[in-house]
Amino acid sequence: MKLLRVHRSGDRVLESGIYSVLHSTPHMLIEHQFNFEGGHFRPCRICPLGVLYRLKTRCAPAALTNFRATALASLLDFVARHNRLLETW
Repeated sequence: MKLLRVHRSGDRVLESGIYSVLHSTPHMLIEHQFNFEGGHFRPCRICPLGVLYRLKTRCAPAALTNFRATALASLLDFVARHNRLLETW
């Protein structure tokens, strides 16, 4: 049997992903929330016993360097196409 790790509000998020959220009072149904590694699970102002979080889907955010490389390549491609267009006029 696989044990499911459950976190409480205020705990540090160890893994980025989508978490199932269960409130201690029945004012909300189960919801899903994205949490980033290194942050903290949010408390609920209404629930006196807090909120429980369980990882549903792991999600590793794309590295910022990959985003920068893609953005730079797109920009250089745009400039090259723009320059070719100006040369034909």
